[in-house]
Amino acid sequence: ITFSPDGRYVIAGTDGAYTLVWDTADGDQVFRLPGGPSWNAGFDESRSLLYTSHFDGSVRVWNLGPGGYGLTTAGDIGAGTWVNANRFKLGPELGAFVAVDLRTFSFYIRFFDAESGQLDDRQLNGNWPYALTDGRFVYQKFPNSTEWVIHDPETGEEVYLAGCAFDPDTEICLGDGEPAVFTTAHIPVEGDQIIVEDRLGTWTVYDLAGNVIGRETHDLDGQFRAAMEMSADWVLLDSGTTYAAVDRRTKDVLWSSGFTTPAEGTTFGGETSHGGEFAAVVEGGQVRIVDFEVWTDRVLPLSFGRIRGIGFSPDDRFLALGDEDRISIVDLATDELVQ
Repeated sequence: ITFSPDGRYVIAGTDGAYTLVWDTADGDQVFRLPGGPSWNAGFDESRSLLYTSHFDGSVRVWNLGPGGYGLTTAGDIGAGTWVNANRFKLGPELGAFVAVDLRTFSFYIRFFDAESGQLDDRQLNGNWPYALTDGRFVYQKFPNSTEWVIHDPETGEEVYLAGCAFDPDTEICLGDGEPAVFTTAHIPVEGDQIIVEDRLGTWTVYDLAGNVIGRETHDLDGQFRAAMEMSADWVLLDSGTTYAAVDRRTKDVLWSSGFTTPAEGTTFGGETSHGGEFAAVVEGGQVRIVDFEVWTDRVLPLSFGRIRGIGFSPDDRFLALGDEDRISIVDLATDELVQ
């Protein structure tokens, strides 16, 4: 689920024949975009183009307007490919997204023209790209090793950060001689650090030149906790059964969701607001809004089915929640259902 950048539309991918678009003013369904089942959808930075990715491996780019919709371009990535249509912009003319070949489970990054949406011929074997402010991005290279590097799309030059050589016979990844799997990277909201995380509960902190400036541990109770959001002072961690916000320096727990093992048949996930001031965390049909400033939360006084998608409006006032039957929009100023 995603809002358009102006908040006018809510868009949801489905496993049916169409991607569905609603008008947030009156709740009417205004567009049914053809193309078959869709994985996801997202708008470009210019606020004019909508990208949808489909089960057949195609990426479609749409212009939405008062008079209807128009298909701008359709790039065929390949049948059996999952595409993350939520792209990231590298500059005024260049963008990228991640595609996954489900037949071989290989990941690669594709580039496109940010104005027209047209794909170009470049491709990188890798995943988890994070854009930096200077047009470069951090990503995880595949397949022979899991390395984290900074990539410059203009020159092709790369700066090595961390990595481990994967042995397919033992299925062990060795980093600096020790078993490790570097799972993901983070760019704190201040944007002046790169943090690479491994499954041993260690973060390595780099500056934007690729120099190591520190190491931290966050494995509080012996279980792996993935970082969902972080700043220079704190991190919001997800263990799969609970959320915890932790002071990065003292390791004090600032807030915990109090969830236990999720009930059978429920989903568990969350989304951070665009402004980075709060998050919505979900277990089954219960949604909590967590305030990062004072580390308190409140439960929305509404009932939902099994939530399958979640998204904030551009101004962070509204939260869209999708279960198996409907899309619901909640006004976070009043916690009331508005559509």
